[in-house]
Amino acid sequence: MRRLLKQRLLTVLPGYLPIIDGGIAPVTIVAEDRTDVQVILEGVGLTRIPERAILDPTHSENVLFRCDRLWKWGGLLKAVTVRVPCGFDFIKVHTRGRITVTGPVGYAYLEATKSIEVEEIPSNSSVSLRTTRRYGHPITVGKTSGDLAAWTKGGSVQIEADNPHSLFISTIGGDIDVHGRWDDQALDIHDDSGRVTLRKDT
Repeated sequence: MRRLLKQRLLTVLPGYLPIIDGGIAPVTIVAEDRTDVQVILEGVGLTRIPERAILDPTHSENVLFRCDRLWKWGGLLKAVTVRVPCGFDFIKVHTRGRITVTGPVGYAYLEATKSIEVEEIPSNSSVSLRTTRRYGHPITVGKTSGDLAAWTKGGSVQIEADNPHSLFISTIGGDIDVHGRWDDQALDIHDDSGRVTLRKDT
């Protein structure tokens, strides 16, 4: 008999910032018009999760969600969704799945074994992206105006630049495609990349 997926909603208490360890689950970050931070876990079972919680608090103002601890959740986690205010000050995510970001984020460090896709990085933001599995796992970034650093191990990187403050790319053999508008001094491409395509708007 097929077991139905369940959702559990966790609200990050005021004053705490989330660090997400997604285990093997894909993680979606949604930056939207809201004031609080919510973490939505979707999976099979999930019988032990309270609706409001600080999980594994660190010694700072961070709270760590360890989604790879199946015994803690009482089930099998399939997906994680994090809803944050637009331009949220800080979020750190690691997963052995993929990461997708919709809406404008502020400061973020995102590390995925598989692909990373980010919709928008505004001018007052600083975002670091890293994929860890070698070969074929891309990083794709929509309009970026802030500070962006992207690392892959053989994956491709596609970026739409909107006069970013700084743009650092290292692919270790992967292809790079940058299009849009940028200052040449702001663009730093590591010399171990594959084919580099630069399409600058006039």
